[in-house]
Formats: sequence, C-alpha cells, structure tokens
Amino acid sequence: MIPVKNEDIELMIEINRKLNDPRVSKMIERWMIGRDENRKKTREIIAKRRKENKNYAREKKNTGTGI
Repeated sequence: MIPVKNEDIELMIEINRKLNDPRVSKMIERWMIGRDENRKKTREIIAKRRKENKNYAREKKNTGTGI
C-alpha cells in the first residue's frame, strides 16, 4: 500500500465532495482503516517498549553489589 499523508486524505475527501465518486470513497475508507491499524500497531509497540524499559531499569536497580 502507498503511504498516504493526512493532508492527502483531507484533499481527497474535499475533491470527492465535488465528484461524489463511490470508488474514491472506497479508497479513502481503506486509507482511513489502514491508518487506524498502523496507529494501533505503533501504540502497541511503544507500550511494549516502555514496559521492557521499566523492567530493565528495575532489574538494573536491583542488581546492586550489596554489602
């Protein structure tokens, strides 16, 4: 799939208001869905990374030499 910017989608929606073409509507819909899925994936990846970083920091803190 071709990467699409938000401005492009907004522009396509604006053009489609004038054209009122169902094929363009379908295309825009697909882009919107794809964008939402990508956002969800990146959010999951970031959450996972944060969790790993927290665990790493906790382990590092707990591995003191002790006296």
